[in-house]
Amino acid sequence: MGKRILVVGVDGGVGSALAARLRAQGMQVTGTSRRRPVADTAGACIPLDLASDLSGWTPPGTIDIAYLCAAMTGLAGCRDDPQTADRINRHNTLLLARRLADAGAFVVFLSTSLVLDGLAPRAAADAPRKPACDYGRQKALAEDGIAALGASAATLRLTKVIRSGMPVLGNWPADLAAGRTIHPFDDLRMAPIRVDHAVEALVAVGHGSEGGLFQVSATHDITYADAAFHIAERLGVPRDRVSPCRSDEAGVILIANPRHTSLDATRLEQTYGIAAPSPFDALDALAPP
Repeated sequence: MGKRILVVGVDGGVGSALAARLRAQGMQVTGTSRRRPVADTAGACIPLDLASDLSGWTPPGTIDIAYLCAAMTGLAGCRDDPQTADRINRHNTLLLARRLADAGAFVVFLSTSLVLDGLAPRAAADAPRKPACDYGRQKALAEDGIAALGASAATLRLTKVIRSGMPVLGNWPADLAAGRTIHPFDDLRMAPIRVDHAVEALVAVGHGSEGGLFQVSATHDITYADAAFHIAERLGVPRDRVSPCRSDEAGVILIANPRHTSLDATRLEQTYGIAAPSPFDALDALAPP
């Protein structure tokens, strides 16, 4: 009999891919969703809204591994409604984590490179946390709460996760193929990873049940303009269809714009053999040959 898994936020980009992988491996997966009707039709799913009062919440039966994938991730939303964002990203997330751990589950929490200041590349796991946005601050506080659970929990700190159909980058291949010019920012950086790379790390950490902090990242940062040129080359599209610009030239004020987003993923490689990929590996998933 496979392990009993809970995926909080099963209809998100990472949560849905994680649930699919675990079910393919024979795990018994229960998902949660705040949407009505419940969106996960591939298996058991229960309603759960992290913005609501969860003081009476209890785990849905016996759970071996619980993945906390749900969050309020929009930087503008977290800035404009910090009370709701804190309830979702910190307070209720930690409430679930504590009750799941108390019930015997190993808890895996998804965090972000935005808990750091981004001044140095390949930031170490023990680098001082100096978040520059409300979302990063809420995640940093949640990391503290997860760490307090000791060996019962692990945090996975992720860089940007790339998947088909995602906003902005996900539209670039179709726009380029249709002859449209795209305008990526040359002052915005990322160390992108494929969603299946993130899922591989999550599965390994969950089944390994080794607590503490793991980081998941590409080997180095690239700009969004670098990414657009790579996709254009892969599609055989002329480079002049990519017209980079600065964010402020496009009238966009970036809430957080770290100089570097890449993380040191050494512990993940040493413990589970999962090496950091090239950032261009993730982009190839958007524009297959």
